[in-house]
Amino acid sequence: MKRKNFLKSASLAAAASVLPLKNIYPILSPPEKIKPPRLKAGDTIGLVAPGSYIDGRQLNESIKNLNELGFNVVYNNSILSRNGYFSGPDKLRASDV
Repeated sequence: MKRKNFLKSASLAAAASVLPLKNIYPILSPPEKIKPPRLKAGDTIGLVAPGSYIDGRQLNESIKNLNELGFNVVYNNSILSRNGYFSGPDKLRASDV
């Protein structure tokens, strides 16, 4: 590498290291935090099982606990589906979410 090109590259690298990253690369800046409002009694919570399956006892216990906290609970009957150790086939779980 010629000395002139080396000095040019070195000076550009030094200048870039001094500039704030968020001005050059806005994608690297941390996203602005979004804080939704707090849940309160009377709000509705939807239950889904996108991972492992749950049985009727677990579902009823979850509904009971959420109702005791004052929440309304909604769910689709597919929540009790089972496909191996998953809660139903991939497409069904994806559509529930």
